[in-house]
Amino acid sequence: MYEMNFDEAVTVYRRIRNMSPMGFLRFCDSECLGEDFSSMYALESARNAQRFSDDAISTQFAPLIDTIRSCAGEVPGRRLLDVGCADGGVAGYLSRRYGYRVLGVDKEPISLAVAQELNGVEVCHAPNGDINASDVADKGPYDLVYMHRVAEMPVMPEYEAKKLVRSLMRWLTPQGSVIISTKDGVVPTKALERLGNLEDIPVSLTSYVGQVFRLSRN
Repeated sequence: MYEMNFDEAVTVYRRIRNMSPMGFLRFCDSECLGEDFSSMYALESARNAQRFSDDAISTQFAPLIDTIRSCAGEVPGRRLLDVGCADGGVAGYLSRRYGYRVLGVDKEPISLAVAQELNGVEVCHAPNGDINASDVADKGPYDLVYMHRVAEMPVMPEYEAKKLVRSLMRWLTPQGSVIISTKDGVVPTKALERLGNLEDIPVSLTSYVGQVFRLSRN
């Protein structure tokens, strides 16, 4: 992948966001990305990113958003964490519509650049996808943490699932929750239940419609 830190990604995104297709190809050529297809795809996706209407977002992500509203309440100022925020579409919508203070974290600097510049999201970089290596803990605690199609619990090694959930639970306020939204057809109930009490953090599981699940302290 095209190596960039977050500040460099913001600069690159500002350069390419209004480029013509030919201008973009010349940029890729100048950066020697001709055979780096994954980087070209990521940059092209960023260049073409659009800020979708609130109606479009609320429809596409209805099960997730409804669960967030139910758990966090429509209370402006509530602190939320979006794990794997990508271009920040959902985080930006929740901030605008309900007044939540949402922090978006992602492993891709160019995605974070789009989230900040296009959708006005406060962002945090997770180097190599390691959320524990980011500043997320210092920016908490959080009333609610949510993940949309980021970590598919059934295929994650158990130790990785426990490490991830333990970190997320520790960053919550006492009454906080973790919301996990999975791909259609993937039912992680048993995978989540296998996490047990995480030793020092007792966890309970609630299922919602649309492959959305809630973890909270017992």
